Amino acid sequence: MADESPTIALARTDEIPASALDYLDAAERQRHDAMRSKRRRREFVGGRMLAKHLLARVSGKPAAAQAIRIAESGQPESDAACGLSIAHSNGLLACAAAPDSKVGVDIELPSTARHTARISRACFTKAESDWLSSAPPESFYRLWVLKEAWLKARGSGLSGGLGSLSLRIDEPHIAARADDGDAGMLWLYEWRGVPVGLATGRVIGMPSVFEWSGERARLEPVDDRPIASTVGV
Repeated sequence: MADESPTIALARTDEIPASALDYLDAAERQRHDAMRSKRRRREFVGGRMLAKHLLARVSGKPAAAQAIRIAESGQPESDAACGLSIAHSNGLLACAAAPDSKVGVDIELPSTARHTARISRACFTKAESDWLSSAPPESFYRLWVLKEAWLKARGSGLSGGLGSLSLRIDEPHIAARADDGDAGMLWLYEWRGVPVGLATGRVIGMPSVFEWSGERARLEPVDDRPIASTVGV
């Protein structure tokens, strides 16, 4: 694994083929079959297929040979020498892998039905909530994906507390301060109008971004310039 850069793969569940079920091992198939929600099953299958194609790209082993387990933290992990993260939001999928580093990714489809002002007051820092009161509507979701990606990279998930990381986005820069002093590295992207956040635990190369092509049944490179990051753009 020569490339030290993290890699992101993105997809829509309606572009995932029915043959994606073939990528599930016995334990994954059992988990899939126990899911009652048809949408959740599609997201699970698509996420696993996408992650295994991503791992194949960064490790050199075939996608069908990739194994994904769930760690005690609840985060996915693989046999490849890299961190792994998987996210989904209303039919959208995101996966990230980073060589020899913890990694977190998040994607969030904006919704006008969500009470973002109330959520920011309850879950974000006061400075962030004050900033959001006069910021564009998409700013809430940009903060959210960065915070959740960071919490995933730490292995805690949302239980780690969204307010434990304080952010301000002034494109192309992200100012980040963690309660414990370890804000890691953060990147913010926009894919098909939807924000995507990426977090890694150490300074490594600039990320590469791919999307799943249903027509070609493979990952294709897309514009990998972030909107903002803690290292600039």
